[in-house]
Amino acid sequence: MSRLISGAALDIGRNRKRPTNQDRLAVFEPLAPDCPDHLYLVCDGMGGHLHGEIASGIAAEEIPRAYRVARRHGTVEEALRAAVEEAHRAIKNRSENRGLAGRMGTTVVVAVVVGEALTVANVGDSRAYLARGGRIRQISKDHTRAAEVKELGLEDDLAHIGRSVLTRSLSAGREKVEPDVFFEQFRDGDAIILCSDGLWSSVAVTSILHVVDQLPPAVAADKLVQMANRAGGSDNISVIVVRRGSRPKDNVEDDTGEMRLSSPRPA
Repeated sequence: MSRLISGAALDIGRNRKRPTNQDRLAVFEPLAPDCPDHLYLVCDGMGGHLHGEIASGIAAEEIPRAYRVARRHGTVEEALRAAVEEAHRAIKNRSENRGLAGRMGTTVVVAVVVGEALTVANVGDSRAYLARGGRIRQISKDHTRAAEVKELGLEDDLAHIGRSVLTRSLSAGREKVEPDVFFEQFRDGDAIILCSDGLWSSVAVTSILHVVDQLPPAVAADKLVQMANRAGGSDNISVIVVRRGSRPKDNVEDDTGEMRLSSPRPA
């Protein structure tokens, strides 16, 4: 079986109103000596810079720990659900202890690879994509008002609602949390991309695919952050790229002129 190659990048962005980075990411290859599963996650904190930092930090630490414990006696899906729920409880407890009830939270998207099986869980609007055979599609499901309205076929009403308002999050203001869980095959040549909305709201999905298809994961992650900042960098930016199998060709020529590298190198 082909090995996994990954790269990750995290950037504060260019919005001066965001003095700190509320995003967090984590890469575990494998998670631990007693848990050979590969685990990747991205969290996007909310509730003001301090509160968002706390919430995303708790989730990034708690989910891998709780997953490892739950995985000893459960399936990947069971362990992911338990880990997300445990992180939610930890955020609520921290919020109540600091008198911040309802004022801090985070999104999360987490992917686990076991052999050729890929399992993704998400809460909020941080996304997971699967790139395969020159195509890309979103695996995760956005938990926003805009996504719900679109699903109901009421897109004309989008102008009258908060497009980015979350309907699910790991949040002190929510009693319960229920992640959506998705299952895919992760084949040789496939790539997965996890990212916060700082990337997907700024860079077209076709551009994300082009970069991931053409560059090794570590270089691709850096390049995507650079592109999001070039588009304005209005939010924190987090991205993880994981590819199964050999890296793509080194020399890149893009007909649009968006990217011209004689050899890949970090931006």
